[in-house]
Parts: sequence; C-alpha cells; structure tokens
Amino acid sequence: MTKGSWILRTLLVRTAVIGISGCSLVAGAQSFPNSFTDPPPPGWTGPVFKLSQDYPSTLPSLEALSKRRWRQFDFKNPAQAPQYLQAVLDYCLEGNTEDNFADVSKNTVRKWYHAPWLHTTAAGREFIHGMTGERPSRVGELGPSQTSEHDNWAVGFYNARGGYTIGQVWKDPMHPDPRKAVFPSNTVSCKFLFTTAPVTEVPYLDGSLEWQGDINHASGTGPRPTLRLLQFDVAVKDARANSTTGWVFGTFQYEKAASTSPNWWEHMVPVGLMWGSDVTRLKANQQTRQEWINTARGQKLHLGRAKISS
Repeated sequence: MTKGSWILRTLLVRTAVIGISGCSLVAGAQSFPNSFTDPPPPGWTGPVFKLSQDYPSTLPSLEALSKRRWRQFDFKNPAQAPQYLQAVLDYCLEGNTEDNFADVSKNTVRKWYHAPWLHTTAAGREFIHGMTGERPSRVGELGPSQTSEHDNWAVGFYNARGGYTIGQVWKDPMHPDPRKAVFPSNTVSCKFLFTTAPVTEVPYLDGSLEWQGDINHASGTGPRPTLRLLQFDVAVKDARANSTTGWVFGTFQYEKAASTSPNWWEHMVPVGLMWGSDVTRLKANQQTRQEWINTARGQKLHLGRAKISS
C-alpha cells in the first residue's frame, strides 16, 4: 500500500521549471502548458491529453451527504472499511466511465482537475493520456508468471475542493506558494496505474481497461504501446482521521475473476486502506495497525514496506 505521497508530490514538483518548455506565463494567470516530453507528431489523429486546469477560484461548498456516501461508513471498522472504499470508488467513477476518464473536465456530474508541471522530465506527461512514469514492477512482483520487468505509468485527478487548493498554490504561476497546499475536508483524489505487462505474464489483467501510451519516444503516427489498468488508488481528506494523517488512502486492483461483467470497473477489488503512518510501530519493526487489509482478494501480492501478501 502506498501512503499517498503522490498527492503532494504532484502539487509541489519542480517549481524551478516555470518558464521552460517554450511556454510563457503571465503572473496571476492560470494558463499552464499542455506540454509533453514528446509532443504529438505531425499528422497524429489519435487522442491528445488536455490539462484540466479551470481551477475554482473560491472554495466549493460541500456536496450533499447523498453524494459523499463514504461518510456513512466507519473506515476503522473492518466490517465497514470495504463499504467506505466502494463509496469513494463510485464517487470517482460517476460521470467518468462513459469515456473512461478521457476528459475529466467534461464530466457532467462533477469536474475533476489535474496538477500542473508534470511534463518536464523523461518520465513526464506522455501526450496521449497525460500519464507519468512510476517505479517499474520487478520480475515476479505481479505474479509467478511475470518473467520480465515492466513499466508502470499513472495519471491522477482531484475533485473541485482539491482543484481549488491546486489553483491557490499556483495562483501566481511565477511564484507558487506551497504554504497554501493544505487541502480542505472532503477533498478526493484518485489515480490510475497502468502497466506494460502482457496478459501472457499477468493473466488476471485479461479484459482490463487498455490505453495506448507514448512511453517509448517513438516517431511517426502509428500505434503506441498498450498498457493495462493494474491499480486504482483513492484518497479522501477525512476529519475522522485528523488524529493521524487527516487522510484515508485506499487501493484497488483489477482482477479478471472478480466479475463476469464486461465493465472494467466492476472488476476492481479492494486491496485495503490506511489512515495513519504507524510511525512508532514501524520504528519498532512491529506490524502496523492503522489500516484494513482485504484478505479475501484473489491476487495476494506484495503490500509494501515490511509486509507480505496477507
């Protein structure tokens, strides 16, 4: 399980990049470039990523409790933790499944937003879906049939309350203010994690959502490599976790055997959630407790630091 550091990383990454990549920004204007490590080649007719950056200028009001269904469940209660996670997943999916998150700014239920300035390195935003490079999966990490190391690429989204915070941090693009990177309650963020691993090596990914990604610096207008959805991460700023981190982080994994539905999202199985860092127990090399792990999941892969496939 990750601890969600990717949330703040996407906000505060490389303030020194302002003014490069051929972009020109006027102080006070929010107009961030849709730049990529490799731009679309001339003649490209496929999809092209567009940064969702119309950040709210005032803090959006809370959505009705009926929309924030996770508030009905106690994430610290093992019997309710999976219901909490499912409610967050449903919130992220609503209005986004019609085009498989192709343009979250056009969601008619609620808009979602990206963090800017993730395009400046070799693992920066590829031009088709805006994915960035993550740590690769080592041999055997995705299952016993995985015989080669495979790359992982990800893209994340924030709801309006999170988008407001991003806009406040970058209100003056020439002088970002990290002191404003304090997310309000009921901020929700979610992230796709795709892998280049083929089904022959990771058979439980059969039928998963597939995206093309410009991840190999290819030339020409032909097809790019196919990636398959491996994991879906969620994070919620929940006041009930204020005694620890203030956040609840959760992870789902795709499993072919989880459903007979043709819809990829109905195959997403919760891995678990966490609401604390368990610093004292980690320092003592003891089992962490501020978490819930789904022991009924089909693919029991490695869970992270000092953990096994429980």
